[in-house]
Amino acid sequence: MHRSSIQFHPGGDDATSPFCTVATRLLADIGCIGLRRHMTPEGEITYPWFSEALHRILGFQSDQMTVNAKGALNPIHWADRDDHLREILKSAASLHPCHESFRIIDAQGETRWLTGTSYPRQLPDGRVIWDGVWMDDTLLQRAQDQHEMLMDAAEDCIFILDGDGVITWANAAAANCFRQEADHLPGHPFGELVETPDLRPGSHELSARRPNGETFPFQMTVSEMRRDGKLNLIVIGRDITEATRIRQERRHLELLLLESQKLEALGRLAGGIAHELNNMLGPILMGAEMVARTAPLDQRNAERVQRIIDAAKNSRDIVRSILAYCRKEAKTLVPLDMVPLAQDFAAMAESVLPAAIKVVRHIRTDRAVIMGDSGQLRQVLLNLANNARDAMNGEGTLTLELSLPSDGELAALVADDGKTPINPLSDITPGYRYLLLRITDTGPGIPPQLAAKIFDPFFTTKPVGQGTGLGLSVVQGIIKGMAGSIAARSRPGEGATFDILLPLAE
Repeated sequence: MHRSSIQFHPGGDDATSPFCTVATRLLADIGCIGLRRHMTPEGEITYPWFSEALHRILGFQSDQMTVNAKGALNPIHWADRDDHLREILKSAASLHPCHESFRIIDAQGETRWLTGTSYPRQLPDGRVIWDGVWMDDTLLQRAQDQHEMLMDAAEDCIFILDGDGVITWANAAAANCFRQEADHLPGHPFGELVETPDLRPGSHELSARRPNGETFPFQMTVSEMRRDGKLNLIVIGRDITEATRIRQERRHLELLLLESQKLEALGRLAGGIAHELNNMLGPILMGAEMVARTAPLDQRNAERVQRIIDAAKNSRDIVRSILAYCRKEAKTLVPLDMVPLAQDFAAMAESVLPAAIKVVRHIRTDRAVIMGDSGQLRQVLLNLANNARDAMNGEGTLTLELSLPSDGELAALVADDGKTPINPLSDITPGYRYLLLRITDTGPGIPPQLAAKIFDPFFTTKPVGQGTGLGLSVVQGIIKGMAGSIAARSRPGEGATFDILLPLAE
């Protein structure tokens, strides 16, 4: 049954007349919420009636579905309110059906996806009344999001072809590999991308070409899949130019492949974590902003609410930065003064870390401009501060230092005594001036047998369920992406120190 063919006209035009009992029960059984919406000639929007399924699906009573000054429902996700309201107004002007698709924060604070259609009719007094349904598409939407996330996070090119070899879908890696827009590939024969395409099931190596005429070796695997009784082909491939050039270095290639697989798994995991964190950050940010706008607050509590808003926004930026790093997405580095950033972070750390942790700052320069990304650097500082908090069991001293080391001090920092492991700071580029960012804690220190592993992805000393082992590997990747280096120094019982060197901007 097509939703667009269903029209509901409750008996009478009065604001409280509901759908018939049988209809509302049927809607509830298939996960639908019935609704009625009013709009006065002056543009005031109200929702006089919802079916009982509202409480079962979202946990709200009808009187909790309030609207803001613009007429948008308050529980709707803040990022979707304007679009939803725009569709309603367009429907009121044209008296065409209002097709609705939006996120909503339920009574438990979880994000859910609703889609549906409402049908308008205009009364003689100028009022517009809509009757419609919203269907809970949360499970389907989450499955689609996870599918798209996994496919777009993959480094391999993935194509779906019909039985005639025409592309019906391609992931982001395929578009990037062939230097084309993602929406341009569907509808074109796969033979436009590769010479003499062999679409028999199995593994094939052939020559591929880009729109500018450039050719490159392409290795692919073809599999058959039947969908709706029709034959489809799944093609997974990659540009093997580099692999072909260094094919005699078998061991080196194996190491590169292993690292690629680890980073791909890291990207998928980070994508899932980012999705869930965004679901939690949305209601936090929305609730804090609503309190800031509507609640009478004294100055102290207003500052606390603002700190919540700032922390939520910073967390949102950090999540995006982690995901960008794990997917190897390029970040735009800009001139950035580390002095105010370090001062701001130290102030925030004092307010969010346990009271038993003393935050000490030693900023020994008035200005230190690097080429960096503020969101990623906040992620670095946050990860190191959280590690220090955990190491100290919530009690001790966290010291943040910022300085411009002299040539002699820099030489001492990067000196390699020839022992194993090699000093990570020794790989910095000679001839540059560097900023030194140092984080020190008073915890128990790092055992020597673990010191060489702390930057490895998925390595953690925390109990199962309390750590992913991603924090320091993300920190190291961010610092390397800014042409810097990071090293840890520690002795058992004497705490731990993390030294970060970042090149100053010329």
